[in-house]
Amino acid sequence: MNNLVSTLKAVENGAGIASIPHFLTRNSPVIRILKDVEGPVINAYLVYTSELRNSKRVSVFKDFIVRKVKESRF
Repeated sequence: MNNLVSTLKAVENGAGIASIPHFLTRNSPVIRILKDVEGPVINAYLVYTSELRNSKRVSVFKDFIVRKVKESRF
């Protein structure tokens, strides 16, 4: 499958095991079985036009997103 939610639902219904991001399993009965195995690091980028480089809105949004990612550290 190429859809994480569908993969999660399949695992929840007994279809087998899967590699699923931890944040998707927070409210799920799925359990982690390979606790010593970590997935790859995936970079994320905030892209905006150069005209918005000094925008307060963009700066506040960027700070918010960075804070939320640091808080969750899934």
